[in-house]
Amino acid sequence: MNASGRPRPLVRRLALAAWSLSPPSAPSRRGYSSWLLACSIGIAAGPLTAKATEIVAWGGAYTYSGGGSWTWNEYGQSTIPAWLSNAAAIDAGGLHNLALRNDGTVVAWGLNDGGRSTVPSGLGKVKAIAAGGSHSLVLKHDGSVAAWGMNDENQAFVPGWLNNVVAIDAGGRHNLILNGDGTIVAWGSNSYGQATVPGGLNNARAIAAGDWHSLALKSDGTVVAWGLNDWGQRTVPPGLGNVKAIAAGGWHSLALKRDGTVVAWGSDYHGQSTVPPWLDNVKAIAAGADHSLALRHDGTVVAWGRNDYGQTVVPAGLSKAWAITAGAGHSFVLRDATPPAIQIAGPEKSGRYPSSRKIQIKGKATDNVGLARWQYKLNKGKWKNGGTLSGPSAMWKKRIGKVKAGKNTVQVRAYDWAGLVSKAKKRTVRLRS
Repeated sequence: MNASGRPRPLVRRLALAAWSLSPPSAPSRRGYSSWLLACSIGIAAGPLTAKATEIVAWGGAYTYSGGGSWTWNEYGQSTIPAWLSNAAAIDAGGLHNLALRNDGTVVAWGLNDGGRSTVPSGLGKVKAIAAGGSHSLVLKHDGSVAAWGMNDENQAFVPGWLNNVVAIDAGGRHNLILNGDGTIVAWGSNSYGQATVPGGLNNARAIAAGDWHSLALKSDGTVVAWGLNDWGQRTVPPGLGNVKAIAAGGWHSLALKRDGTVVAWGSDYHGQSTVPPWLDNVKAIAAGADHSLALRHDGTVVAWGRNDYGQTVVPAGLSKAWAITAGAGHSFVLRDATPPAIQIAGPEKSGRYPSSRKIQIKGKATDNVGLARWQYKLNKGKWKNGGTLSGPSAMWKKRIGKVKAGKNTVQVRAYDWAGLVSKAKKRTVRLRS
């Protein structure tokens, strides 16, 4: 993949790691692994929210934003920025990701070959995002579309005549646009016809761009597919109808039916098209390169398929999710943020004489988003800054005073990067006069 600008030996090393569990016919047709290009997993659009949110990530050792380490995480694609606390939408690409914040700005991280993770300055307010295999695509509030990143197949070139755009999606090296009248525009790589929209398709209500294939959901609940079909990824099951959502992966496709069940077709080499038979009550789906995700109405997530990087090991106890996305070998969930939890030890008294009396506060805070600072309050005084905190877990120790003889009450609280504050913890100490 010399178009990436990286030395070919590095690309081959990464590709071989992906090929190790793949059938030889899959990568040999394209010369490199699909997960290096991967696919955008959804439209990631909708009304922006002002509420504080957190991103939960897994794949390797990752659990929550702000912590963990992963040997494969060479480009930081699974390292959620600790300060990213107000995401309204997320989309995982191959080796980079996009987040749409509730103020309409975009954050990108991960591999930056070709500038795919360099958000253009002055981009303006955005309402939808899509992370492709090597590029990024956004839909702005004024209805225009912007793209950046690698442009070896014109995937980062935006036609100037686009208008009335209501949805976007980015594939491996191609893009899909859904217009308000139900028509679809496609451009970029067309090696397998993935950017050649079928004639007469003019009543679409949703789109999904895979690695080398494309899907459209029609207003009558049926699905149309085009592009590469080496694993049957565009062979829609006969009689499939009553569909309300679609997702296109590396070599497989997903459809969510109105009864809450999921249908999959295409490659099943890693089990990505073997939907758990008990799975129901689903409200959203996402397809990664070789794995699949389903979000249930109760806020829990189910994952299946390839798991060599832990991308289908959903963190224990994960709940209250309301958005999902799947990348090459990682998975993300977006949910409402929860306030930090704190513990306080002491306070302990110190100092023999009234003029030197102080008390020592010890505490610990944990948070899923990332800690920012802590405060304390002595008796009926004002809240004061105790110091800065960082990471998902932090401890502190501080001596405060002067304190009065008799009963003294100390309260402590912590803030995270989302601006959420913990419940105040209170302790009392008595000092003799």
